[in-house]
Amino acid sequence: MTATAQLVGNIATKAETAPIRVLHVVPQLGVGGTENGVLNILEHLGGEVTQSICAVRSCDMSSPRIAAVRDRVAVIGVQRRSAISMLAEYFRQTRPDVVHSRNWGAIESVIAARLARVPAIIHSEHGYEIGMENGLPFRQRLFRAIAYRAASVIMTVSEELREFHATQAWVSAAKIRVIPNGVDTQKFKPNPAARSAIRRELGIAQDATVITTVGRVIALKNQEAVIRAMRELPGDGSKLVALIIGDGPERARLENLVACEGLGGKVLMLGAREDVSELLSASDVFCLPSHLEGMSNTVLEAMAVGLPVVATRVGANPELVDDNQTGLLVPVRDGRALTAALMRLATNPEMRIRMGSAARGRVLLNFSLELMMKRYLQLYRDCITKKGMPKAA
Repeated sequence: MTATAQLVGNIATKAETAPIRVLHVVPQLGVGGTENGVLNILEHLGGEVTQSICAVRSCDMSSPRIAAVRDRVAVIGVQRRSAISMLAEYFRQTRPDVVHSRNWGAIESVIAARLARVPAIIHSEHGYEIGMENGLPFRQRLFRAIAYRAASVIMTVSEELREFHATQAWVSAAKIRVIPNGVDTQKFKPNPAARSAIRRELGIAQDATVITTVGRVIALKNQEAVIRAMRELPGDGSKLVALIIGDGPERARLENLVACEGLGGKVLMLGAREDVSELLSASDVFCLPSHLEGMSNTVLEAMAVGLPVVATRVGANPELVDDNQTGLLVPVRDGRALTAALMRLATNPEMRIRMGSAARGRVLLNFSLELMMKRYLQLYRDCITKKGMPKAA
């Protein structure tokens, strides 16, 4: 049992009945932030809960983390037009106590679970997708409104997302529960040995200033802004380096941009990596220039490692980053402001140390994985005990 699971087990009262059977439903199971959050719950939530995952459309079993729990993963492989009927049949067969679906891609699970008479139904919204900046299409708003009313609990991971979805689905924000994301503060912590080793591996000077961004390489994440900023920031590749970690459809274009701008020694595009915690420890500043953001796990991971954060003032970023205390917030799509913020931190090591220390302290107090597990355990308890709700036989 992990330390986190032991802690949750210690705070949990002994279950008087059989464990609560929770079925997590996701659109697909891969390497995204939402999927990693589900895997965190699967791996760390102890006490009186047993769990499994249902991937509606696909699953990436090449991921070592997913392969390790493959005996608790089912892939339905349905198309949207047949999702409700096939999911309802699966729920009837497996008889979970709680169905917990995530995001628009799995929202049919709410109706399917209602048809299958699942005792408790939770639907949660974890972030934004391309095209959501100006609100949702009417069809999505209407279906969400129906699904939200059919669910036992609606949940988001931030106050900003709660307000957004309440407005879009014509429901009261008071009816939507908020459980923030949490980060494993033992895995993500300052690591001087990793800092030296990673810099040697990448050919980065030990005294260089390293700016890092992590995420899927898609237009919404706007990694291009980091490249543009590095063109303006002083210093050669031996003293100022940017790491872009992640993969996606924009990667080839951005690699070409780096080459065209002559930044090959100054901007390193590393692709997807399994050693993100070590790479963050090798860094000095974390940057998230997204156009739109839910609650960023990578911001929390960087803060846990003790990095100051430069982020756009979108989504839940202001709920995570205390401006001028744990990092700097800048207006979205303002390249000059982003460059200026990176310049402030790149040239002021004392400020970086002060803000980084405050950032880790903020995560330990408000966004630890332990606290997240407590909140989810209470959510599942509440769903089962609400109005004397019986468990499935």
